[in-house]
Amino acid sequence: MNPAQDLTIVTTVTGPYVRFLKDWAASIAAQEVRPARVLVIGNGLGPADRLACPGALEGAGLPRIFFDLRWSGCGHARNFAINQVDTPWVMHLDADDCLLPDALQQVAALAETADVVSLGYRHWWPENSHGAEREVTYPRLDGREALGDVPRIASGCSPFRRSLWCDWHYPEQLEASWDYGLWLGFAHLGARFRPTSRPAFRYRQWEGSHWRQVGQHRHDDLLTLRRALEQNFAAAQAANLGRVP
Repeated sequence: MNPAQDLTIVTTVTGPYVRFLKDWAASIAAQEVRPARVLVIGNGLGPADRLACPGALEGAGLPRIFFDLRWSGCGHARNFAINQVDTPWVMHLDADDCLLPDALQQVAALAETADVVSLGYRHWWPENSHGAEREVTYPRLDGREALGDVPRIASGCSPFRRSLWCDWHYPEQLEASWDYGLWLGFAHLGARFRPTSRPAFRYRQWEGSHWRQVGQHRHDDLLTLRRALEQNFAAAQAANLGRVP
C-alpha cells in the first residue's frame, strides 16, 4: 500500500475542535509519505469557525477538500466523510490528535495483510503538567477474536479498508465511541486487525473533548449494538449449518 495513492485522511470538526486543526494538518504535512488527500468536514459550525477552518489548513500544503454540514450528529458526519472518499484506504484522524512523524510509514508496512491497522498512541494531556505520556499499543486480532475477552480492539484513528465500511458504517445511533461500534461490525465481517509495534499518533486529552463530556464506550446503546451483532451472527451460523452442500 502506498499512502500517497491509496489513503485519504478525514476528520469531522465541531466548534470546540477547530482550534486544533492547525496542529492536526501540520502533523500530516510532516509525514515522509503524505496521504493522497485530506478531507475536513465541518459539522454544525458557526460563522467564525466556518471561516477559520480553511485558514488553519492553508499553510500545510496538503491536497484538501472542506465540506460544511449543518449539525447532523457525529456518526452521520463520519459516514458522510467516508462516502466522499475514493481511495481504498481511509482513516478518521480526530481533529484534536496529531500523527507522529513515521505514522504513515508504519501503516504502509502493515497494510498488505491487514484490514485495519491498529495505531498505537501516546496519551497526551498538555494541561496536566504532572501527567507523563502513557504509551498504548493493541493486540493482533482476527475477526471475532476482537469480540472476545480483549481489553481493546483498535484506536479510533486507525486506518481501514473502505470496502469494509461499505458493508458496515459508523453506527449513527451511538452517543459516543462511534469508532468502537465500527470495529465491532468489522470484527463480525472477519476483519484482520494488525497493530503497530509503537505509537503512531498523540492522543490529546483535554477538558472540553467529547470523550470527557460523554464518557468512554461502556454505554447501554453500545451494549445493545453488540448484543444485536451477536444474535445476527448466531442466526447466520445456524442458517449456514442447515444448508445442504
